[in-house]
Amino acid sequence: MREVARVAVSFIGVGRLSEDPSKRGYLRTVYQFPDGSREEATFFGAAFLRWLERKNLKPQRWLVMGTSRSMWDALYGVLPSEAQERLLDENGDLWQEVFQAKEEGKANQAIIDRWEAVLRGYLHNLDLRLRVVGAAESEDSQMRMWQELASAVEEGARVFLDITHGFRHQPALAAFMMIFLRWLKGIEDFELFYGAFEMAKGKDAPCPVIHLSLCNLLARAAEAMAIFRTTGNFAPLADILPLDRKVKEKVMEVAYAEETNQQARSTAKEVLRTLDNLEVDPVRAAVADVLRETLEWAKQEGLSQRMMRKAKFALEHGQYLKAIILLYEALLVKGCQLYRTGDSMTWKARRAALQCLKERLQPEDVKVLCRIESLRNAVVHGGRGQKAEIQQALRSSSAFERIFKEGERLLARLKEG
Repeated sequence: MREVARVAVSFIGVGRLSEDPSKRGYLRTVYQFPDGSREEATFFGAAFLRWLERKNLKPQRWLVMGTSRSMWDALYGVLPSEAQERLLDENGDLWQEVFQAKEEGKANQAIIDRWEAVLRGYLHNLDLRLRVVGAAESEDSQMRMWQELASAVEEGARVFLDITHGFRHQPALAAFMMIFLRWLKGIEDFELFYGAFEMAKGKDAPCPVIHLSLCNLLARAAEAMAIFRTTGNFAPLADILPLDRKVKEKVMEVAYAEETNQQARSTAKEVLRTLDNLEVDPVRAAVADVLRETLEWAKQEGLSQRMMRKAKFALEHGQYLKAIILLYEALLVKGCQLYRTGDSMTWKARRAALQCLKERLQPEDVKVLCRIESLRNAVVHGGRGQKAEIQQALRSSSAFERIFKEGERLLARLKEG
């Protein structure tokens, strides 16, 4: 099994110079991570990288994005102290060139590429990518940022997003990009971290590092909800909830039964009892409420009602084949109940119900039923239909929907009868 690729992403800003006249260079900050450990660095990304390595989460790739004024020169601080000294001894002129370029706001990609190549020589087993993407103040700059992020993140990767530095809007934009990348590249997870410099409780106190774990939960919950709202598949909702394996399997069993028009009322009721006793945080509670509402049919709906509800959902989402099949079968199931033709789960009983409906309904209602049957057959078998009204429905969605609505009203009349 292939190991999941890990990618760290950081923004690099202009940096803060030390206020102590005896200390040259950037201000060094002590960061305290969620596990209580501390790391000191001029650039949070360097401390973050060391912390990830200690947690056995060392990334294979590190993307650092900034502007022509970012403190690119400070990146040598990611190296061990002895390697820093060696780098400055061997490449001091280039370091000075990078420093001068950023001071003048002229650090372009060509200079940064040379700097990246030098740093890579000291960073083992790390694919370092330094990219001058601009301030993301224009759509062009934002698109450059997207291109670099999308290029750096592999299929199925796990991403650690450092939102400490850079302009405030850059990390916000990156977070939205990550939501898209979750679907585009099947990202396993993305986690956000923020080195909160302004939250230190005193001059010499460490700066807390905040793990914004709620962001990942919200993204996963949003995706599960989107799948449900667009397809009707509620199984992904259960993955957001702290349910044991057996309960999740029951949810999947009910979801499968729903898609195959089978009975799963008792299993759905078991899941509902579990949901009624579930104690979770507000985000998961909102997901549980939707799942609970979705399964409420187990307490009150009959099979024909369920089929009609699903048929309407399918029509609303442009799933015309599914919509007309479900509507037609809902009418037959209702006929089984009205005329007691037998078990509605058997084709023999439904065929008898169809015959009874055609013999006992009012002539206008029989015409509606026949239109539904003809349209269903044409759609299922890929035919053109013999009657003009069916041919029109196959050419026009509005004509299709008119026939569907006629069938819906017919089912309502059968219920009233």
